[in-house]
Amino acid sequence: MRFVFVMYGWHLGGISTFCRNLSAGLRNRRHEVILLVIHHAGAHNSVPNELFDQCVVLPRRVSRTGPFVAKVAQAIDRLKPDTLVVNASPYAMAALPYVYHSIIRTPVIHVPEEAGLALTNPQWWDRLITVSEFVGESLRRQGFSERVSVCPLGVPLPSARQEPRKRFQGPLRIVSASRIVVTQKRMDRLPAIAKMLAERKVDFHWTVLGDGAYLRELRHEMNRSGVNDRFSFKGSVCESTVTSIFRESDVFILVSDHEGLPQALLEAMAYGVVPVVSRINGSTTCAVEHGKSGFLCDPSEPVQFVNAITQLTGDHSLGAAMSARAAETIAQNFSLSAFTDRFLAIINELRSLENRRAQPLSLAQARSAGKPFQCLGFWRCLRNQTFGQVKRWLVRKTLTATMPEGGGLPPSI
Repeated sequence: MRFVFVMYGWHLGGISTFCRNLSAGLRNRRHEVILLVIHHAGAHNSVPNELFDQCVVLPRRVSRTGPFVAKVAQAIDRLKPDTLVVNASPYAMAALPYVYHSIIRTPVIHVPEEAGLALTNPQWWDRLITVSEFVGESLRRQGFSERVSVCPLGVPLPSARQEPRKRFQGPLRIVSASRIVVTQKRMDRLPAIAKMLAERKVDFHWTVLGDGAYLRELRHEMNRSGVNDRFSFKGSVCESTVTSIFRESDVFILVSDHEGLPQALLEAMAYGVVPVVSRINGSTTCAVEHGKSGFLCDPSEPVQFVNAITQLTGDHSLGAAMSARAAETIAQNFSLSAFTDRFLAIINELRSLENRRAQPLSLAQARSAGKPFQCLGFWRCLRNQTFGQVKRWLVRKTLTATMPEGGGLPPSI
């Protein structure tokens, strides 16, 4: 089969990781995978072509919305997919009524915030795929239970040739991998946890992977709490750096209020990193057995995270047992192979059903701003992404203008 993945921009993060992993699994099964990136003004991350059979970039530039939606529909039709996998892309969702009617369409919902966009134009998609039961349940409550499939994620497993490292030896090595933001990810909870660990005389070093609007303030809070020297802030890093850090870490911390199914959590557990994470029913509870393969904590109670970490430092045999159980959980239930099996089962089910979708609407209707994409969900998502891109473009322009002659960022950044 030929799969076309659509996403809005290519950035290091959950959706890109989803596309990368699923592409690897499908290509291992001899399927063809094409990535269609709807590029926006100011995007600066290049797409790694080796991860897909073909990569197509469709620049947004300056054009009216209707003609651009028509352009997206034409690009999809030219690629001739058997299955179209749409990831948080308002333009692709708006283009669905105009693409060839026999294409299987599966919008993927990674977090609940994407549901509003994914539920637009319901007569023009076949199945919503969610990455966790937590997201799936929120959709069933909106009356789409028969058109929602839960497909838990999977991640590549470490090479069997790699010698497992002895964990919990020396200073405790903690790692977090997330967007550094307060909304949802709640990275503002890290300073309180670190301060309490220091007060309990726990010897630790904490590596923070990721970037975001709260990073500068987070570093300021760590400095004010007197624990800044115990932290390494790596920013956005490549996949190989992430895996090398996971390989050397003891504990993975996640303090989010809600998640779909965190891929960083699965990747860390695959390397035997013990998770101490927020209890999110239908999400982290699907991967972590409390007290056996890690700890599930109330995200609003930093002391629970501290108690769990302290328990691990005081009982090395417990840490070693949890590490082995965590890696075993991923190998049995969340491997890339199992993920691919689940995804293909959904697609094969859809292929077996009779296609009752109407013929596509004419592109002339799209160019004249037809009704199928004049909906609040679409416009709200488009507006937020557009404003966000303008803001990031202005920030980069400001940084470039203030950059010292020797290169690098200004000292205050």
